[in-house]
Amino acid sequence: MISSIALGNFFEGFAISLLIGLLLGIEREHARIKINPIIGPIFGVRTIVLLTLTGFIISYLSIYLGNFVIFYLGVAFVFIFTTSVYVVNAIKTGHTGATTFIAANLIFIAGTIVGLGGINNYIIAISIAIITTLFLASKRILLKWTKKLTYEEILAALKFGVIALVIYPILPDINMGPFNAFNPKQIWTIIFIVSGISFVSYILMKVFSKKGILITSLFGGAVSSSATVYYIANLIRNKKALFSYALSGVFLSQIGSFFSDFILIILISRSVELIKYLVMPYIVAFICLFIFTLLFYKTKNIENKEEIRIRSPFALKPAFEFGLIYTLFVFLSTILKVYVGKSSLLFISVITSLISSTAVIMSSLSLLANGTITTQMCLFMIIIACVISMLVKVFWVQIVKNLEFSLKVLIPFSLTSILVIAVSIIQFWIF
Repeated sequence: MISSIALGNFFEGFAISLLIGLLLGIEREHARIKINPIIGPIFGVRTIVLLTLTGFIISYLSIYLGNFVIFYLGVAFVFIFTTSVYVVNAIKTGHTGATTFIAANLIFIAGTIVGLGGINNYIIAISIAIITTLFLASKRILLKWTKKLTYEEILAALKFGVIALVIYPILPDINMGPFNAFNPKQIWTIIFIVSGISFVSYILMKVFSKKGILITSLFGGAVSSSATVYYIANLIRNKKALFSYALSGVFLSQIGSFFSDFILIILISRSVELIKYLVMPYIVAFICLFIFTLLFYKTKNIENKEEIRIRSPFALKPAFEFGLIYTLFVFLSTILKVYVGKSSLLFISVITSLISSTAVIMSSLSLLANGTITTQMCLFMIIIACVISMLVKVFWVQIVKNLEFSLKVLIPFSLTSILVIAVSIIQFWIF
């Protein structure tokens, strides 16, 4: 007799299989009507749904009965069926496109994964269905985009792939060199981040034009605001018409950085008192930076039609330059730690903040958790890291070589820093 639990799992899996089958099937049916009923997709909504349910049923029964002969026979039958339909349709119409054939087999596999049961398998199956459907639905966009691709852009994607997928995984994650100050994987991570920001930024600006700077800044800032600002400064050199976008981008990158840092504090910190003291300074920082972002964005010259012309979609030189500067700062902080010891904690925090406030925050929270420092000391280190993180942006934008631009970065960040420090002192004194 089938237990109520097994029956419940069956109907649960059946419903999920039905839904993911409908998702892909409706998209294929829509494509059939829109393209051409004769040479369009060879599997419509009903066939796709049945394939998904078949995958689920044979997988579920194989596990429930403990006999995988059903599974193997079912897989063989479905593969023979889909292949036969594809071959007959190709001979009959002369249309050899295999997209729907492959999609049908993928959704069948998704159905078999649902049949295995468990939330993780459900997530995998749903992900397969969504990604496959999204990929099929975006055919026109992909075709339009690929037609505009240049050889240089394809080569840039390959270079980025080498940095991210070939070199990065094989680098040792160990400290070496003088004072054990150099970690190849950490240094390459910085190069990977800057080059990644460069590559993503190129794509965004190709799609959204100058506004792509703003999108890059916000999301790039969440990863590394310093790296993002350094890249933006490299990008807009000698392009005064883009300064307002870049200024807004500088403040947006800091908003992205502060947001990710504050989420990190909430998730990691076990001190309610620390979070209580940090809420107001972060709110003040968010408000100030948002106001400055809007202020500079709205003062841009609407009539100016200058477009961004990027020589290469993959700016490798800024990535290595930033990586070198990062390495020097790490080396300096290591020397201080070796020769000065614990009394250099604040100095190290200041130097590290020049590159990453997140690293200081993580270290501070770790020291607080093991009792090395007090809550007050941790709060002080985090506030200092936030302030240094803002003020150092003046250093990163010097590559623009424009005094007015530098001042427009310095003054807003200085005002925001003063307010953040003032709020921290006042509330600490009150509470």
